[in-house]
Amino acid sequence: MGKVIFIPTDFSINAWVAIQYAANLAIESNCKLIIIHAFKEGEKAIKEQMSGLLKQLVTEFPEIDYLTIYKKGNLNEVISQIARKYPPKLIVMGTKGASGLKYVIVGSNTLNVVNHFNIPVLAVPKSNNFYSINKIGILSNYKNFEIDVMRKSIAVLPVISNLTLLHVRENENEDEETIIGSWKELMKVKTGLKNIDHKIGIGSSILSVVNNMLEEEQIDLLIITNNGKRFFKSLFNRDLLKAIALKPHISILFVKP
Repeated sequence: MGKVIFIPTDFSINAWVAIQYAANLAIESNCKLIIIHAFKEGEKAIKEQMSGLLKQLVTEFPEIDYLTIYKKGNLNEVISQIARKYPPKLIVMGTKGASGLKYVIVGSNTLNVVNHFNIPVLAVPKSNNFYSINKIGILSNYKNFEIDVMRKSIAVLPVISNLTLLHVRENENEDEETIIGSWKELMKVKTGLKNIDHKIGIGSSILSVVNNMLEEEQIDLLIITNNGKRFFKSLFNRDLLKAIALKPHISILFVKP
């Protein structure tokens, strides 16, 4: 079948935005879309909803190669079953908006999928636009596995023209610029990326520091991996953290080493 992108849907507006985003990715990277719905009951109604979704998809993206699958069961089980036949390179999921306009929530369904699979998961907020991706950021702690994470990210994203290494510290360190500069050069050699910048954030509130860096650097897509810090470990532990609040236009690519 070639390269495949999974898009779980609950037929919400958030899910449709994720489908549009994934469709643009598929066009850019020559992938097939598999739209997935897991249900507990009401198969007849689900069939009608999927048919309506399919008509909307064909109208907006007639050039896309796609498949729709709906199965009874929980989402992780259904994804696992389908992945045995159609191994995906990426899972794209919509995210739910919080009250007000400031934040978007990456909810428990998305983090459940992130926790369960080794496949990269891209969480797309309702307000996102695929064509707005100009700068990509990665939360970095100078770990060797981040090079593997970037290679995996390069494999699932059509183009990475500008990458910014985002490093968070609680206190100032006069040697930090030298350290991150050396790491940046190594990252260029190991990944083949030419345009890599860096940003160091100082503060005890990691989430606040990260949000400030994202705004200052105008990051459109953030790559997050499990780099050993407690905050990032929590992202892969559904018992410790159910959601992360970020600026509303930013998509998040979760990639495990």
